[in-house]
Amino acid sequence: MPFEGTTTKGGYLDAIVHTRVMGPVTALARAEKLDYDTPVAAYRLFTHRYVAATRIRIWKGLSTSLGVSHQGGRLTQHRPTTFDAGVSWALRKDFASGQ
Repeated sequence: MPFEGTTTKGGYLDAIVHTRVMGPVTALARAEKLDYDTPVAAYRLFTHRYVAATRIRIWKGLSTSLGVSHQGGRLTQHRPTTFDAGVSWALRKDFASGQ
């Protein structure tokens, strides 16, 4: 069997913080870990990633997201730390009130 003796363990932990004092800002953080342990050393993988981000509500359904992530372990590419930015628009309709 090609996967005999192989185990995979991992998980993640998320934190989302928003209080009234923060106004339109929501803070997010994530920590991830993945261990892929196999008898074949070339396929063993032990990696982790950390992410810190913020979401800022600009106006009604318009918001922006800014974040930075850092990856370590064997999955690390040329640049282990990246910056992400995005803008989103959410359209919402309240079906319960009939409006």
